[in-house]
Amino acid sequence: MEYNKPVRPENMKHVTIYRNDGEFSSWPFNAGMWKINENNILVGFMNIPCDY
Repeated sequence: MEYNKPVRPENMKHVTIYRNDGEFSSWPFNAGMWKINENNILVGFMNIPCDY
């Protein structure tokens, strides 16, 4: 099986999609991330109560 070589994004913007100071939100690795069409992705994560 062959894969395309990785490409470094030239124009990337980081955004916060969810924040709650009383919770820890897991990384997408734990719940999944899927490309659902050309312009959208679906990201799953879990929330756990946490007192930082």
